[in-house]
Amino acid sequence: MGPFGFRCDWGRVTEIEENSKICLKWQISPKREPVPDPEKASDIYIHFLEKGESGLLKFTHFNFENHGEGFENYCKTMDSEMGWDYILKRFKEYCEGIKSNNNHQPYNKRQ
Repeated sequence: MGPFGFRCDWGRVTEIEENSKICLKWQISPKREPVPDPEKASDIYIHFLEKGESGLLKFTHFNFENHGEGFENYCKTMDSEMGWDYILKRFKEYCEGIKSNNNHQPYNKRQ
């Protein structure tokens, strides 16, 4: 559940291997709208790898053609500086903030 009680089903988990990977259906269209049909979704694989005392995340987003019209530009957008690079950078900063502040509250609603 997001801010103001808004819910958006943006995908579904298709596979989980503990401490190894998570696979998802990405059900947001090129128009940034939720699409309930998983056959019209692209796929995301997130692999967690050990790297010394820290970890490495290997992120792969593919099958954009399943989104239909506009998928080429959508793929380019998500591969750009303001796509997954931006999203994952913000996620990393959030996780680092939790770790450094020992604040384990997952989400604070805006007042």
